[in-house]
Amino acid sequence: MRAPAEAQLLDAWDGAVSAGPTGRALALLAAAGVAPEEARGWSIGRRDAAILELRRAVFGDAMEGVADCPHCGARLEARLSAKSLGPEATTAARHVTVEQDGYRLTARCPDSDDVLLLEAAPRGADLPGLLLQRCLLSAEKDGEAISAPALPAKLREALEQAMEQADPLGDASLALDCPECSQAWAAALDLADWTWREVELWAGRLLGEVHGLASAYGWTEAEVLALPPRRRARYLELLGQ
Repeated sequence: MRAPAEAQLLDAWDGAVSAGPTGRALALLAAAGVAPEEARGWSIGRRDAAILELRRAVFGDAMEGVADCPHCGARLEARLSAKSLGPEATTAARHVTVEQDGYRLTARCPDSDDVLLLEAAPRGADLPGLLLQRCLLSAEKDGEAISAPALPAKLREALEQAMEQADPLGDASLALDCPECSQAWAAALDLADWTWREVELWAGRLLGEVHGLASAYGWTEAEVLALPPRRRARYLELLGQ
């Protein structure tokens, strides 16, 4: 996977602004040269690990964000390293097997096609049930095949835990401690959404630069984007922007 050029990333942002979360994630990877039909088949953890790799290439390793303490409401500033968050994109497992109490379950980790189906499901649909039916490859009880709806709750939980262990970035979280009340909790960390929000901010700044230079010099957008960022910044300094 390669780091996208500014024009490619800007086109990806512009084309996916009205898309859902999964469509945006796939658009980011497409800007880095990953075909959507390939990325859709990756597990969510592998997909998000690749997005994290893209993010590091574009914005660097440092990640800064805020979170509100669920106990006292204090706002925390968090700074973390993208490299430390998880495994490389190719290390996520694809299939898991759970054997417990005479049951033997085999399933695959969810991918973007699965999530796209959930995003399009009608309000009130049993999303966990739909996901289980799609991802469960086989289920047996003492050698006899059983259906997904017949699985006991504890077996479903065991399968979910096995998937999380096999594909850790598929359900990433960040351990936080509140300095005000000492509350500790795990905050959900949606890496694709985080990266998309950074791209939105970056696109806004870049369009401002294009507007300023195009207005001053009569250059086209393509001509402005063809300038190296450092030289573009120098022109903006000369214009007092």
